[in-house]
Amino acid sequence: MSQQTTFAPPSPGFIDALSGNWINRRRLTAGLAACLLLALAAAWALFGDARPPFDGAGRPLGLDFSALWGAGKAAQSGDYTSAYSLPWFLEHLRSLFADGAQKLVWAYPPIFYFLLMPLAALPYGAALIVWLGAGFAVLAVLARQIIRDPIMLLAIVAFPGIFGNAIHGQTGFLTAALFTGALLALPTRPALAGVLFACLAYKPQFALLIPVALLAGGYWRALAFSVLTGILLITASLLAFGLDSWAAFFDAVQNMRERALDQGGNGYHNMISSFGAARHFGLSLYAAWAAQAAAAAALATGLIAVWRSRADFRLKSAMLLVAALGFTPYGLDYDLVLLGPAIAFIASFGLQHGFRVWDHTLLAIAFVTPPLVRYFAFFLGVPLAQFAVLSIFALIWVHTAQNTRGGP
Repeated sequence: MSQQTTFAPPSPGFIDALSGNWINRRRLTAGLAACLLLALAAAWALFGDARPPFDGAGRPLGLDFSALWGAGKAAQSGDYTSAYSLPWFLEHLRSLFADGAQKLVWAYPPIFYFLLMPLAALPYGAALIVWLGAGFAVLAVLARQIIRDPIMLLAIVAFPGIFGNAIHGQTGFLTAALFTGALLALPTRPALAGVLFACLAYKPQFALLIPVALLAGGYWRALAFSVLTGILLITASLLAFGLDSWAAFFDAVQNMRERALDQGGNGYHNMISSFGAARHFGLSLYAAWAAQAAAAAALATGLIAVWRSRADFRLKSAMLLVAALGFTPYGLDYDLVLLGPAIAFIASFGLQHGFRVWDHTLLAIAFVTPPLVRYFAFFLGVPLAQFAVLSIFALIWVHTAQNTRGGP
C-alpha cells in the first residue's frame, strides 16, 4: 500500500512578499521613525557647524530662499525689473550676503512680490523661519484633514520630501499647501478652491493641468473663480509693479529655458521630468521633447478620464497632483513635496476600500523617493522620480477602474 506524501506550500519569495500588503501599523511606525532619524542625522551632518544665518561653508541657510528674499529686497526698493537680469541679481545678492552669495536666478512672475516683500522686511534668518515654519504648519494641518490618525503626525514630519525642500529653502511647502487646500475645498467650497488654485500661478508650470481637471470634472464655479482671481492678481501686479516687470519676467523665462532645459544648467539628474531623464541618458533635445510630449499626453489623457469618471474624489485629487509633477518639463527633486499629499489621498482611499497588489510597495517607494532622485540618476542611471510618478499614476488608474465598476 503506497503512502501518500503531503507537501507544505512553498514559503513566499521576496518578490511575492513585496507584491502583497506587507505594511502594518508596527512596520509603518518603525519605517517612519527610521526616515525621521535619517533626516535628523543628515541635517546634523550638513548643518552641525552652521553659524546662522550661514551654513558651515559660509552660504546662506536655505540657499534658494536667499534668491526669494533677495528679490523681495529689490522690490522693496521700488526696482521690480532688474532682478530678472542675472548679472544684476548676482551683484545684488553679493551686496546682501557678501562672499556667501551664490549664482542664483530670479524667474518667478511679479505676482510673487506680494508675498516676498513682507518677508524681505524681516532679517534673513527670521524670514527663513517664517517661510519654512508657516508653510510646513499649514501643510501639516491640511494633511491631517486627509487622514485623521495620530500616526499621520509622524508621517508628516518623517516624509523625506519635507527635508529636501527645507534644506533648499524652496517653494514646495507653499505649492503643496495651495494644491492640498484647494482640493480639500473643491467639493464643498468651490469658490475658495478656485482662489487657491489661482494662487498657484506664482509657479505656473505646475498649474497647467488645473483648468483641464476642473473642466473635465464640471467644476465650473471653481474654474470661474480661478480665472477671475488670476485676472485680479495679474491686474494688481501690473498696477503695482508695472508692465516692464512682466516683460522682464518673460525674458527671464526664455533665458531660464535655454540654460536649464537646453544646456542642463541645474543638472539633468536633478530633474523629475521625462525630458530630464531623456537628456541625462544622452538623448538629443528633439528626442527628449518627444519623450516629454508622450508622457504629458498620457498624463493629461489619464487625468481627463479620471476626473470625468465617478471615481472617489481622493483618487482624483491624487491624480491631479502626480499629473502636475509629470506634465511639466521643468521640475526638480525638491518639488516632489507634492508626492506627500498624493500618497495621503491614496492611503486614505485604500484604508477604506482596501489595497491592491503592489500598492504598499509602490507607495513606500514614492514616499522615500525625493532625497534619492539625484543620486539614483547620477550614480545608478535609474530615473527614480519618473518611476515614482508614473507608477503612482498607474496605481490610481487601476483603482479608478475598480472603483467606477463598483468594486470593493
